[in-house]
Amino acid sequence: MSDTAHATQDERIPPAHPPVTDWLHDFDHTDPRWTENPFPIWDEIRSASPVVHTGRFLGCYLPTTYEAV
Repeated sequence: MSDTAHATQDERIPPAHPPVTDWLHDFDHTDPRWTENPFPIWDEIRSASPVVHTGRFLGCYLPTTYEAV
C-alpha cells in the first residue's frame, strides 16, 4: 500500500493559504476575515486605490469602485 493510503484525512488536505498581512497588495477572498465580514476590508482598499492586485490565484486584479469597472 502507498503512504497516501495510510494518511489520515487531515494529512491529505492541502495547507490553507498563508494569512493576509497587506490587503492592498495581497488580498485573499477566501480568508475567513473576508468571508465573515468583508466590509471593513473593502473600505480600506477602496480608500487606498481604485484597483488592487494580488499575486495569489495566479495573479488577480480587483476593481474597488464603480468607475474602475
